[in-house]
Amino acid sequence: MWAVVLPDDTWTRGNWHERYGSHSATLCGMRSPESVRINGTGAGSAWPYTSNPDDPARVWLSLRRAHDDGRVLWDPIRDTRTAGCWDDHGEEYPQGKGPDLYIDLPIPEGLFLLSLYFFEIDWQQYRAHRIELYGKATNGATEPRGNTQKERNVGRFGTQINADE
Repeated sequence: MWAVVLPDDTWTRGNWHERYGSHSATLCGMRSPESVRINGTGAGSAWPYTSNPDDPARVWLSLRRAHDDGRVLWDPIRDTRTAGCWDDHGEEYPQGKGPDLYIDLPIPEGLFLLSLYFFEIDWQQYRAHRIELYGKATNGATEPRGNTQKERNVGRFGTQINADE
């Protein structure tokens, strides 16, 4: 498996449906307590979990006015913008100590564009995001394959990836 990070897309913002999601899409927490699932040719049924089985992942739906905010993801089914997200309940843990969100997402063979949009309307400060890639070993076990680290670098955000075949 090879992974390549493309430059950050700062133009699309919440208008993802014009450029992304032809395989499948999940609009996290957009209809709390559910997420919006838009299935193209993909499964689109993955659900997050945390490292603590006693503290499950949550969805968060903002009550803030968002229908005219171009940063908020567009829901093409309801023809509106709704601010929602998945939440790991991390505010109850020491900073940087989890429990973190995990998701098992099947990636088809061949060239595949996985797009993730990080925006939370109710939390106006920088958050670091780390994306870890795992694959199946020849014996069927899950093994790490690489990761990305979202970093702040001289006033702008950037993404770096390390991936192994």
